[in-house]
Amino acid sequence: RGNAIQSAANSKFVSKARVELIRPSLVKQITLSELDADYVHTCVVPCIGQLAAAAGSDVLWKPLNNHILMNTRDPSAAVRLSSLKALKELFEVIGEEYLVLLPECLPFLSELLEDNNPDVEAQCRRTLKFAEDLSGEDLDTFL
Repeated sequence: RGNAIQSAANSKFVSKARVELIRPSLVKQITLSELDADYVHTCVVPCIGQLAAAAGSDVLWKPLNNHILMNTRDPSAAVRLSSLKALKELFEVIGEEYLVLLPECLPFLSELLEDNNPDVEAQCRRTLKFAEDLSGEDLDTFL
């Protein structure tokens, strides 16, 4: 799974063209959360993190981030939850370098703090807490 992508990155197999080819199909799998959330959380989410790590560039992370953020507006709570898990995975795997995309994430996270599904709201709070700890900033003023 993710290790194969990371190994490919080390061998220069991962290029911009390949990331752009893989990204839409991989992120689209988040919508499978309605059918099999366990598969998405244990397989798809880690692969998204490893693809971002292998890409190694904020130029390639930005469309990935945007695609995931758009999924947070899906009518399905399962898809919104998995999208938040994927976003948190990106912050965890990439670390401080991924904070460059935090300003784009904040409006979406602000909306999700008021989600009518308690699991989505709780995951949003965990994602925000992780980003706050990573950045050393109190993000409440930006929400």
